[in-house]
Amino acid sequence: MKYQRTAISIAAAQAALLSSGLAFAQTPAAPAAAASAPVQKVETVIVSGRRAALESAQKIKQNSDEIVDSIVADDIGKLPDRSVTEVLQRIVGVTIERTMARNDPEHYSVEGSGVNIRGLSYVRSEMNGRDTFSANGGRALNFEDVPPELMAGIDVYKNPSAEQIEGAVGGLVNLRTALPFDYPGFKGSVTVQEGYSKLNGKKKPSASGLLVNSWNTDLGRIGVLVNAASSKSATRSDFFQVEPYYPRTDAVVGQTPGTYLWVPKGAQWRTLEFERKRDGLYGALQWKKEDIDSSLTYFRSKYRMQWDEQAIFAQTEPYKIRVSNGKFNDQGALVSGTLTNNDGSLLNFNDDTRTATRDSKTEDFAWRLNWKANDRWSFTSDLQYVKASTRGLDSTVATGVGMQKEVLDLSGSTPSLSFDAADRAYLADPKNYYWAFTMEHLDRSQGTQKSWKGDARYRFDHPVLQDLRFGVRFTDRQALSSTNPSSYHWQAISHP
Repeated sequence: MKYQRTAISIAAAQAALLSSGLAFAQTPAAPAAAASAPVQKVETVIVSGRRAALESAQKIKQNSDEIVDSIVADDIGKLPDRSVTEVLQRIVGVTIERTMARNDPEHYSVEGSGVNIRGLSYVRSEMNGRDTFSANGGRALNFEDVPPELMAGIDVYKNPSAEQIEGAVGGLVNLRTALPFDYPGFKGSVTVQEGYSKLNGKKKPSASGLLVNSWNTDLGRIGVLVNAASSKSATRSDFFQVEPYYPRTDAVVGQTPGTYLWVPKGAQWRTLEFERKRDGLYGALQWKKEDIDSSLTYFRSKYRMQWDEQAIFAQTEPYKIRVSNGKFNDQGALVSGTLTNNDGSLLNFNDDTRTATRDSKTEDFAWRLNWKANDRWSFTSDLQYVKASTRGLDSTVATGVGMQKEVLDLSGSTPSLSFDAADRAYLADPKNYYWAFTMEHLDRSQGTQKSWKGDARYRFDHPVLQDLRFGVRFTDRQALSSTNPSSYHWQAISHP
């Protein structure tokens, strides 16, 4: 109730501003004698559609029975980010993963991945109020697969009501596309962009287009909309990661008995090259005559990505490490020093080459029919078919090498792991390496869903009880997976 009062006061203030503008426009004209005054040039102020988008999002929140936040595109193809995931992070209470998987902090995702609402996972996804999903995303859509250029708006429900489909434990994200009658008549739009990645020096294009028109005929009003989008992206990420710290009582020679120093297991660095291609196609037919309207929509998104990684990382025994020339902070944590093994053995390192690919596709067919029988009764029928598929490959080959020492310096703004000339010569000799391990992962999954939903609404002429809504939904969903998507087969070859 407090929020409603605040919204009303804002609306009243806007109305006051508008009325003051009208009053200014109706100021009596100047006397005729002023006609000979010199003509002054008046600056033209152009107001873009950004304000209308903000007002539309505000009204959605104000008029909703649930706690809902929205981002609305002021025009087609003009959501503010390069992916739906990044759009969602602009909403209060919504956070996204910055890694490729929730349990994989070593691989960064430039455009983000998973979505949490108020710190909770298990977020459900919808397309125009209908259930939708990716074949490898459980009950949710992989939002990074969806072209943001096809979206008219995104709604986030933080407390889904009984009117929404069940399963949104953390919350609900509804992706909305435009319908032909959202535009007054003919509209054509083309957007072309180019993204440049400074680190790898690659340029990748993006383009989207829209055609929409509607006609008044003897059979009623008919509208057609076609929207397509395609984008590519190439990025490079360089990482430096310090391994976990371990409490040590013998990290340095002459350490005071009973005291602890904190020494990391070592450090690692990685270089990851990532490329993705995302295509989307959306079409809609809409018809309306008197109290009946109907819409037929088709949505398709295709996503392909590949990333390649080169990495070297420590596989040392943390309680054998000895620190020389060490510097520690006030808490006893290592800041810089030379790391060796206290028994004279070599420090073990692994270096790997890894590649991963994924191809995903989701198609959504839907038909909706609305009928307003009279001033009190209205009915809705909604028929939908979803088909999703995905296939992924992840493969790693790693060698191992033993080093006499490593010099770790975490004191500056950029940490470093360095080796001297003798170490570099040792690393350049192939005979010093051994086959360490391999990893293979392959998954293929597909899912389909057929559903029908029928809703009815009865309006009361009463100040408290406004309406009664009820309905029924039938769904048949099937999923088939050739391999457990979470199974990664790590196998040692001659790893110590």
